[in-house]
Amino acid sequence: MSIEAEMTVLKRLGFFACLPEQQLRALVFGAERMRLHEGHELYQKGDIADCAYIVLGGRVDLFHPVRRSLGADRRIKEYRQVVYAVKAGTLLGAFALISDKRRETGAYIAQRGDVLRINRTSFRRQLQQSADMRSRLYAYIFANFQSMTMRLENRAQALASA
Repeated sequence: MSIEAEMTVLKRLGFFACLPEQQLRALVFGAERMRLHEGHELYQKGDIADCAYIVLGGRVDLFHPVRRSLGADRRIKEYRQVVYAVKAGTLLGAFALISDKRRETGAYIAQRGDVLRINRTSFRRQLQQSADMRSRLYAYIFANFQSMTMRLENRAQALASA
């Protein structure tokens, strides 16, 4: 996929759509492109989140690891409980670019495809160099936080009146 095509994908994602063209191009140019096969694990639950992934093709499943004791011999079996299937055009871990946190789920390639990996260091470098980028990103995050708060309040009211 060309850099222009990758930029088009990122422009459809709210988190990156608000960024100035020059900074977006620099991020895409510096990103790691990965063609991954089915079963490849991107990250595990609890890992330090130091990057974001953009799914360009294929499917990524988000999962919680589950351990169960099976049978009389008490062997432990581990498996993945899929909680969400992510398709092309999806951003995973946006806030890992701006804050230190751990992954809430694991993620693995469920269907062969391509992902773009943007690391926190590159992203923060772009933020430091552009006041416009900082201001746009702040406005985007603030608007999303307000929207989420309103949805939660509406949901709480609906549950209270039910």
